[in-house]
Amino acid sequence: VSVVHLGVDHDRFKPQTSNRKAQPLVISVGHLKPRKGHHVALRAVALAVKQVPDLRYVIVGKIASAPYAELLLQQAEELGIAGHVEIRTSADDAELLDLYRRASLFVLLPQPDRSHFEGFGLVFVEAAACGLPVIGTRGSGVEDAVADGRNGTLVAPGDADAAAKAMGELLTNSAKREAYARASLEFAKTFTWEKTVEE
Repeated sequence: VSVVHLGVDHDRFKPQTSNRKAQPLVISVGHLKPRKGHHVALRAVALAVKQVPDLRYVIVGKIASAPYAELLLQQAEELGIAGHVEIRTSADDAELLDLYRRASLFVLLPQPDRSHFEGFGLVFVEAAACGLPVIGTRGSGVEDAVADGRNGTLVAPGDADAAAKAMGELLTNSAKREAYARASLEFAKTFTWEKTVEE
């Protein structure tokens, strides 16, 4: 079996470090449905906020399940982090790229949902191409899109504590965050459409 991964448009997905803000910004990109694990990320953010009080978290994703989208809003309120969280159910390409370029960190914590599981995590590579460290989960196609321990951290599905720890480490340790960011740029270069076509 030969696995041929998707490529990334490096003319679009590239960093603009001047856009980075002083306030820590964590983003997730993925449809609003249980398999994407946004509810786990919210629990992780609630823990990370204790270490990084000015953390802001933005989820970008179309509504795939209205009840789940409502649940996320309710969960943010119950966790006491509603003021830190924004959910954008629509964003054009320019807005999405702006978020990638302003963010400090990319997080998406997919988990199996009955017979559904996450395939190749292209958003992780897009984030990496914009110079972001990434946090994801093991046991799915995400493992092909993250260089664990080099440009990001993989945790077990559903493990909000481990995700929060990884977030805290990357947001408070600028040297580690910058090393992961550099590794992300190098890792993302291995995903091109030219390579995909050739393979």
